Amino acid sequence: MTSQRGRRHVRVSPPIWLRQLKRLGKSREKLFPGTVVVRGGSVAGILSARPDIKSPGKRIVQWSAAHIYLCLFITGARRLWSNFDEVAKSFGGRYARLISLDQYHLTYFWYSTLPADLQIHFSGVEILGPEAKYPNGDFPDTLLLRRTGVKKTMHRLLLQTQATSRSGVSVVSGTVRGFHAAPDKSAVESVTIRRTDGTLETVQDAALLIDCTGKSQAGFKWLQSATYPVPDKTKPFYDPNLRYQTCTFTVTGLSL
Repeated sequence: MTSQRGRRHVRVSPPIWLRQLKRLGKSREKLFPGTVVVRGGSVAGILSARPDIKSPGKRIVQWSAAHIYLCLFITGARRLWSNFDEVAKSFGGRYARLISLDQYHLTYFWYSTLPADLQIHFSGVEILGPEAKYPNGDFPDTLLLRRTGVKKTMHRLLLQTQATSRSGVSVVSGTVRGFHAAPDKSAVESVTIRRTDGTLETVQDAALLIDCTGKSQAGFKWLQSATYPVPDKTKPFYDPNLRYQTCTFTVTGLSL
């Protein structure tokens, strides 16, 4: 921070998530030993190590509803997969960028994503966008796509990643039943998986187990089955403090 003629100039470092984006898509010089097991096949699971699940619509209430994915998600996905835009568009992703803005009308060029300023109103009150930071209206990109489309997009990209010889990613259809801890309880030693045909498989040398099971939060059961002390008052709790309504409209081509 410097001072000149009574004015203060503050240099603000970029937020940590913005700095970490630069690391996405780049391999480490030296990998950590062991295997990472991810339980859960929705968006978080795919981004972590991405196992697939069957009938995902039964688990996600908003499965068929349109979602808006903000610029952080778009930027990260593009760094992980250079063809993310192309695949998302193939599953119905809407692509637009604001190219003209005045007091009378907006002009959009539809190409891949929506601009970050969506002119959202709550009870008639407009939520202001970051016009001061983007005076020309060239806002960061966001993506408008159903949850089904995003899941299919990421799964296809996963399969493309798995096809490469150096990906190190394996997709297993099944359910994680639990894990075995090291004798001193300091780390996970192995993970037990029940495949869809009922057979059990043990993944040895597990370095990390990621719980992406969402509301079910299976990690609590895994801890208890591995004899870790879990206080009785500790209960899985999930409340995003979100209330919403979904309206479905049938629009014909002539209406557009």
